[in-house]
Amino acid sequence: MVRVKTTTLAVITLVLIFGGIGLSKALGFWLTESSKEPARFATGEAAGQYNPADIRGSYTWDDIERAFGLPAAEAARVFSPAGQTLSAGDQVNVLEDLYAGVLPEDQEIGTDSVRLFVALYKNLPYTPEEGTVLPKTALTWLSSQAGVDPLRLEAVTTVELRGTGT
Repeated sequence: MVRVKTTTLAVITLVLIFGGIGLSKALGFWLTESSKEPARFATGEAAGQYNPADIRGSYTWDDIERAFGLPAAEAARVFSPAGQTLSAGDQVNVLEDLYAGVLPEDQEIGTDSVRLFVALYKNLPYTPEEGTVLPKTALTWLSSQAGVDPLRLEAVTTVELRGTGT
């Protein structure tokens, strides 16, 4: 059995911790900030394109515009509930709070709705979570865009909120 002094063990531990961090930084694995750049599809027809499934709630509409070319101001407008105007700088995770209590319990407008919206706009593969819906205004806007597949739009569940027009 090998005995190691406490001070020697402390030095070894510090070297391992800080050496590991230094090596991770040198190899580019140590990231302390979010890049706001979604992952790309690795295979299939969409290989190399950004994957809408990787959109996170902390993304703003501007972040989505930079990655996917979706006009931020328009996207924010069509997702805005009555009486509230979203801006291009708003994070998409605010949607869940804005639409909470307005929709039936089995439906949600949130980050997953944005993923679906972007996938439809870019004609990229995406399967939404159960209960994900789009505001009617979002579907109407998508249907007016060139290149959006009308057959895919038919399969989307939308919700028209009473008194809001969305």
